[in-house]
Amino acid sequence: TLSGDHCVDYITLGSYTNLGNGCSILPGSHLASETMIGNLTRVSRETKSNDGDVFIGVPARVMPFKMPLRSTTTTTTTDEMKIIPIWHTCFTHVISKSLLLTIYSLTGVIGMLIIHTILICITYRYRSYIRYPIAQQIISRLRQDHQQFICPFLGNTQGLINLFRALGAHIGEGVIIPDFSCLTDYHLITIENNVRLNMHANIQCHSFEQRVLQLDFVTIKSSCILMSGSFVMAGCKLMGNNRLYPFTLVMKNDILLPNTQWKGLPARRALIIIRFDNENWQESKELIVYRLIAHSYFEELEYELNQHESIHKNDLAQSALQFAINEMKKVAEEAETVYNK
Repeated sequence: TLSGDHCVDYITLGSYTNLGNGCSILPGSHLASETMIGNLTRVSRETKSNDGDVFIGVPARVMPFKMPLRSTTTTTTTDEMKIIPIWHTCFTHVISKSLLLTIYSLTGVIGMLIIHTILICITYRYRSYIRYPIAQQIISRLRQDHQQFICPFLGNTQGLINLFRALGAHIGEGVIIPDFSCLTDYHLITIENNVRLNMHANIQCHSFEQRVLQLDFVTIKSSCILMSGSFVMAGCKLMGNNRLYPFTLVMKNDILLPNTQWKGLPARRALIIIRFDNENWQESKELIVYRLIAHSYFEELEYELNQHESIHKNDLAQSALQFAINEMKKVAEEAETVYNK
């Protein structure tokens, strides 16, 4: 705790609860049945949940929509997240390790590195033809070994970019990716020129909605920067020259307008601080402008600006306020145009 005490408490998870990537469940948390926790979300004892609630943010905030409850749905869905028997795990582990040791001993280290990489690319390209669960688990083990022993040497190099291209990703020139785990579902990813990903940034083209796998494309256009811990979900489009601040969550199917900066869970347009000087003033004043893309935020913007006493003390501040409102309207119109396309 903040006072330095060590606190231990129960955590209760209801039936059919879904936990997203990177979420934190703190001591004393209680989640109702069929609750969904979004990526990077923090849940604590203060979080109050009801059946079907969806939580996103730090701290967790309930969303204005709910997941349809299993008890109220008339159609039955096949659960794609299954429990793997322990004998399957042991058997596939022994087979995959024996296969690796045999090929390494016959071909040598350098030859096996090449063969192992080619094997991973081929099995990923033709994964839809592999039906047997045991074969799928053996290939998964081989992929994990490749990621653990070979990929760390390729981080931040052109070799990693070429590997992603061989796996089916569409990647332009001048792209820097620090780690193999930054991308998933490679055949659904398009990254244009001069894009930078920092460590632990993640682009994910799949989601489990009610524990059913959903896939969608992700497009990252030129000159975008994804800082540490930022998370881009399936169906998103970054239209170019976008910056995601650390631990920013871009929700499914979001479209980020070009030349914008984003932060928060879920992502919102970043604050821009406008500094202006006047010869009659003895010191600089600061004006905080929320650059948001929806018409519903205009009143919030004007309210925030009017909280500063300097707004009513100088004509320059009034001009800055009017300029900010006009800019918001332009941004909203641009967002509607992109959305309609």
